[in-house]
Amino acid sequence: MPSDKKRRGKRRATIAFHGNVYTKKAKTSDVVGLEVNDEVICEGKNVQPQSQCSTTKDDSKSESKSATPPTRSEMKLHDMYAVSKKEYEADNMDSDSEYSCDDEDDDDEQAVTSQALHGYRLIDVDILNSNISSQLSCSFCQGNVSLFEVERKGLGSKFAFMCESRNCDSQQDFPSCPIIQEGNVSVYSVNRHSAFAMRCVGGDRSELVTFCGIMGLPKPVASSSFSHINATIQKAACSVQKQSMEDAATIEHCLAEDATEEVRNIEISVDGTYMTRGHSSNIGVSTAIGVKTGKIIDTGARSKLCKSCEYWQRQDNTSAKYLKWRARHADKCTLTHEGSSGSMEGEIAKEMFARSVEQYNLRYTSFIGDGDTSSFKKVFDSKPYGDVDVQKLECVGHVQKRMGKRLRDVKKNARGKKLSDGKVLGGRGRLTDTEINKIQAYYGNAIRGNTNNLVGMRSAVWAIFFHKLSTDTKPLHHFCLIQWCPYKQAEAAGTLATFKHTNILPEVVMEEIRPIFKDLAKTELLKRCTHGYTQNANESVNNLVWKYCPKVKHHGLVTVQTATAIGVCIFNDGCQSLGHMLTAMKIEVSEFTNTFFADKDAYRIITAQREAHLATKEARQARRLKRIGRDEQQAESEGFPYLSGGH
Repeated sequence: MPSDKKRRGKRRATIAFHGNVYTKKAKTSDVVGLEVNDEVICEGKNVQPQSQCSTTKDDSKSESKSATPPTRSEMKLHDMYAVSKKEYEADNMDSDSEYSCDDEDDDDEQAVTSQALHGYRLIDVDILNSNISSQLSCSFCQGNVSLFEVERKGLGSKFAFMCESRNCDSQQDFPSCPIIQEGNVSVYSVNRHSAFAMRCVGGDRSELVTFCGIMGLPKPVASSSFSHINATIQKAACSVQKQSMEDAATIEHCLAEDATEEVRNIEISVDGTYMTRGHSSNIGVSTAIGVKTGKIIDTGARSKLCKSCEYWQRQDNTSAKYLKWRARHADKCTLTHEGSSGSMEGEIAKEMFARSVEQYNLRYTSFIGDGDTSSFKKVFDSKPYGDVDVQKLECVGHVQKRMGKRLRDVKKNARGKKLSDGKVLGGRGRLTDTEINKIQAYYGNAIRGNTNNLVGMRSAVWAIFFHKLSTDTKPLHHFCLIQWCPYKQAEAAGTLATFKHTNILPEVVMEEIRPIFKDLAKTELLKRCTHGYTQNANESVNNLVWKYCPKVKHHGLVTVQTATAIGVCIFNDGCQSLGHMLTAMKIEVSEFTNTFFADKDAYRIITAQREAHLATKEARQARRLKRIGRDEQQAESEGFPYLSGGH
């Protein structure tokens, strides 16, 4: 048994600390040998200890006191808390700070008056320690008690209540958060939790270090440990993603038309995205979305880069270290693609088609894609289903964009060139950017408004051309519909005598763009658009992926796969799926977290419904056209428009 002097020396060597420590509420049963007049004070409430052990005072004495009313010191503490809270609210009632009581989303009152504590709090340990010293006493000698930090690993700590008396060696340790036991290794859950939270806001270790430094928190775990945590997060996220996609594929299988067949045919939309713009990206991602459910059923990521391989290729390939690394690295190598960056999308698509039957008992017989035919060509040439061919369907949104691009190219190439009337193609009353956007929108409406009606679709496209070409002396409205054509409406109302054509384009301008209408009104193209499908869902997924690993920073394949899994699960099942990832990582999901998930999903639904409303869409388009027109007028009045690369 060590002497009192040695024990005191050991206790004094315990880590002293300042600032904030990210702590989780310790269960009453974890804190033994300490008391606040035989009761625990939590947020002004008297909470009875849930368990006792040998280090507490006499059991009978404690039981007798627990049934008595609060003591004078307890009532004083409660009154001080209530008064300070009222004064605080009064001081901030009229302020514009984040603590203002006018905030509609302020949940502070509910949190403070809650009966049960849960989740995490940011606590200034100096304040905590001073209150502990003044309110707690040792159950053995009634001496003062102080809080010490015995161990720290990243944001996780082991604390100890220690008696300050020289003749008492009472000490009780407890962790700042739940401990995850994996074999012989004990892990502080807050380190995983914080790393996952950073990923969900698009951050990494550097952002977490900045946050902790500014908030006065300890530094997170080292880079090597953080990499191990990222691997754990990736494994958990991908497992939840796999289940989510399997559930979506099962629904697609049930909704397929050929319900009597075991292997059924469905339509999917495939699109790829790259970490950097252009065709030089080292990492690419592709997703496949079922048309019936609108959910992601398969995804894949490819990488042309492995930092570990780059490093060891410069080393001696005959050394023992190199051979040891090579034996362990095969399963961890992130170099998964050989070839050009632009071929990643096609290779991933070919891989997804090849495994669809074995994975889901599904054949992807319809490939909805954009204008990039290389991906479809690779899938078609690979013959994934033998004699069953895969047909290409066009994304209506991308076909609509072709009209705008072709018109802008014509205007750009004709800059400075005068037409037969002695004027240029662009300018006021001619082919302006506003007119181009209008024609593009009309072209998209012509396709979407005539799904499964090829003849009607071609007529609607040509109606745009002849409507813009019409004049008072030469009306050409034989393809127009009364629902949108003012001339047809005036004809039905018998007011043609007073009708005047507006918003028309000169004949010389229309003849310049006639070849574009001929190309984009071809039967072969419009036939692939009769389904009316778009790749808007794929674009939304792409946005989610790079939201969780922003393109402004470099990310490895593991991070991109994690971000893809998070994006897929949120897209398919909402934020509640993040709770499944936390559970897979052995992290407790608190009430605050579940409330956040529910609120986030509810807000997402409300926002989507509002933006999908027809009136909202039309108002948004009108504002955009008005802004473009205003910019054109300002540029024309200034006389010096900005030209990329101009002098």
